[in-house]
Amino acid sequence: MREKYARDQRPAGRISNPATTEERVARGLTQEELAERVGIGPRQMQRVETGKVNVKLSLIFELSAALQTDPTSLFSRPKPSTARRVGRPRKPAG
Repeated sequence: MREKYARDQRPAGRISNPATTEERVARGLTQEELAERVGIGPRQMQRVETGKVNVKLSLIFELSAALQTDPTSLFSRPKPSTARRVGRPRKPAG
């Protein structure tokens, strides 16, 4: 049987390395300083920033409070699509 999590303790997913790092650097904080502010170890902070761990919702809110930013700013930003279309090329208009 699966362990049930409290509502804010469920893994919320991975947050984006560039977004979290950008927010931290913009505020002049080191990984160690931010880790101390949110109550985790420096190694865990590194894993959070590199996207190697799933992050609990409560930690996302703690990070956003420490960085004085909106929690959604810590998630991945969509990249513009650079994929080529597959199939026949369309006829030129005209």
